[in-house]
Amino acid sequence: MGDRANNNRHLQRHTYFGKNNFDRWSIAQNLVWAQEVGATPGSIPTPGANQARSTAGFASLMNSYRANESTSFTHRVFGIVADNEYRFGTSESFAKSSKVGNALSWKQNWNVPIEMSSELFADQNHDEFKSTFSGERFYLSDETETGILFDIPVWGNFLVKPGTRYLWTHKRAISAIGVFEDLGNLQRWVTYSEGFHSPSLSQRYANFGTSLANPELKPETSEQVEIGFTQKGDFSRERYWDQYRYGASVFRINYKDFISTQTLATGQTKPVNIGSATGFGVETSGGLNVNLWSFDAGYSYLQTE
Repeated sequence: MGDRANNNRHLQRHTYFGKNNFDRWSIAQNLVWAQEVGATPGSIPTPGANQARSTAGFASLMNSYRANESTSFTHRVFGIVADNEYRFGTSESFAKSSKVGNALSWKQNWNVPIEMSSELFADQNHDEFKSTFSGERFYLSDETETGILFDIPVWGNFLVKPGTRYLWTHKRAISAIGVFEDLGNLQRWVTYSEGFHSPSLSQRYANFGTSLANPELKPETSEQVEIGFTQKGDFSRERYWDQYRYGASVFRINYKDFISTQTLATGQTKPVNIGSATGFGVETSGGLNVNLWSFDAGYSYLQTE
């Protein structure tokens, strides 16, 4: 037999958001800290308290500078830390991870040969991971991305947004393009985009009793096509039935090297690439303003095969 403990969980969260404007400068700060402590009584055949403590923090500082009506610069630095501790009976384990990133962008409006705008950006992320599940070894990952995005008016109310991003670590370029129509209270769009998802350090190197890592795990890629619209009423009128908004989008995603979880004969799980997959999704939303009240509702559906 053994002692049974109550199943309990306690969460604390502290947040801070701020923004300051100084002439042409704008500075925004975001801080989040959270800690969750919990315990479970274990299974009936093998009772015994299992305890876990998870602590995480996020900090972000964004500086924006508007040089003139046509040129602006933005720099953002952020950090994420997570510390998880586990206790199963008399055994203890931990997992610690952190990420530090920099993001720099330059936005420019152009008048020649046509009136358009562009955004040139560069992102750099540094990840660290350490746990008892990986032999208490440190694993590091550095990824750098650069890219450019254009906003090009073509005819009437149509806007074309092509863009590309180059992943230097993986030596791969991914692209996207969208066509948007703005009719005032009605916006419509159709987009095509390529996706890239690199497996995490824990998926590649963290072994545990019930799960195994996969150092050979390959990145997941995807292609997505989406079509959608949003419609809103005339908010300048005081009648509440004119204060509506609704929209919907339909998308289809084709995955390659899809990352899934495989159950082994030993009962352990392992992340693996299972080849191709197809996803289909629908998202809808709507809302209504009545005096000082706002009512919103939405529905999302996603099926992947």
